[in-house]
Amino acid sequence: MYPLPGAHRFGPPTPNRQVFESAALKKHAISVISTVGVAVAGLSNLPALIPVLQKLGTKHVGYGVVPAHYDVIGQALLDTLALGLGAGFTPEVKRAWQAIYGVIATTMKGDNYSTAAYSGPEDWYTAPDPSQRCTPPSQLA
Repeated sequence: MYPLPGAHRFGPPTPNRQVFESAALKKHAISVISTVGVAVAGLSNLPALIPVLQKLGTKHVGYGVVPAHYDVIGQALLDTLALGLGAGFTPEVKRAWQAIYGVIATTMKGDNYSTAAYSGPEDWYTAPDPSQRCTPPSQLA
């Protein structure tokens, strides 16, 4: 029913399935996967990796990303890995990816969402100020 793993977390499927063919969505998906790859490779050099992730997290606040979005992306990553690895996606592999993504998400969120630094909405569906909303997938086409 959903063309992408984890897509159901963005709400019910839209009649316009072209959203999942959006060049912008594909470009962003490749960027996310690339960033995860860089983070995994950089785990052996955390002093160099941490500032990169912190800076990326600060940029994402400006894009309207809220803390709950990190959970959605993390679950979509796990769903994609489970689909791609099949039986190779063992509980041990899942725990390892959860730990890796946990480091990425925690570092990117950092202090960006403390009360003093962040007063944005937790839900882009109901954000009263459109400038604080992320673009819903249905509008990416």
